Amino acid sequence: MNAQQRSAIALNLIANDLINTKLVMGLRALGIDAGVYGLCLAESIFILMGYGKTQQTAELYDRYAALSRKVLDVPLSDADHNALEALALEIYETLLREFPGV
Repeated sequence: MNAQQRSAIALNLIANDLINTKLVMGLRALGIDAGVYGLCLAESIFILMGYGKTQQTAELYDRYAALSRKVLDVPLSDADHNALEALALEIYETLLREFPGV
């Protein structure tokens, strides 16, 4: 698998994780604890982005989670995924920029 394919898969996983995050956090806002339904895709995403085990720090996970919470402000619709894809790209690029060495 080449770097372009890994990047495309990582972006797709981030977008899917964002949809799930929005659902879980929305349910939490309604008083329903749905945290056990989180997809826990961060490790797979980080591997695809080229982060080794030693680079997968708590700080990296925390930053990913903080950036992912931005999805609460993104309207999701079947017709338009541009905002979601833009946020996924922002997260991907931010992580690469803030956690170099990949």
